[in-house]
Amino acid sequence: MSAHLRERDLGALAAAAHLDGCLLLPALLPIELVRSAGARLAAACDFHGLALAAGPPTSWSDPRLIAVQAEVLASRELRAVADHDALGAILAAIFGGDTVPVRAGGDVCRIAFPASARPHQELATPPHQDAFYMKPDGPVWIAWIPLDDCPLERGPLAVIAGSHAAGLRPHTGDSLDTLRAHTTDEDRWTAGDLAAGDVLLLDALTVHRALDNRSDGLRLSADFRFRAAR
Repeated sequence: MSAHLRERDLGALAAAAHLDGCLLLPALLPIELVRSAGARLAAACDFHGLALAAGPPTSWSDPRLIAVQAEVLASRELRAVADHDALGAILAAIFGGDTVPVRAGGDVCRIAFPASARPHQELATPPHQDAFYMKPDGPVWIAWIPLDDCPLERGPLAVIAGSHAAGLRPHTGDSLDTLRAHTTDEDRWTAGDLAAGDVLLLDALTVHRALDNRSDGLRLSADFRFRAAR
């Protein structure tokens, strides 16, 4: 188990997660395990026409994106990341018991194209709360995992720590692709460089968004959703 998850630390980590509605766990997962999943996703992008030269999807209903999701989410490489013991241990501490994955819309692979490769109408991840889409009947936590090193220029997530405490915010937009949560000038966004093996945990009520990918390559990541087994 990761040094970050020694038994005496689990309670403190869970308390911090509940206080902020988010928790960053550096080096939680083995680097090679995560990069293997990233390579699997990159290969699927190449095969289904989502490589960098092919151009980005413009909607979540893009057939290429659907094909990549169907292939990669069921792969041995992605399941090894989602089912890793270290991730399960911290989630059990946060929930106070066993957890199970959220099956309906729970797991997603993300492919973020660089700004230079995107058309004017782009598929982006605006500020939002996952709970607004999911309408869960109990707490849900999300594990957002970069599948390779993800410095700020590559577009990791930014979060508003503590935003979960006020419950659901209004969301406006014409479609699922443009729906966004209401934010104010008082909201304080936090983000930082992430590395392969890092895990960012989020309460489904925590407001978050993706930063712009200003690099010259794809940003590959995966997110998995969990709820209490009981």
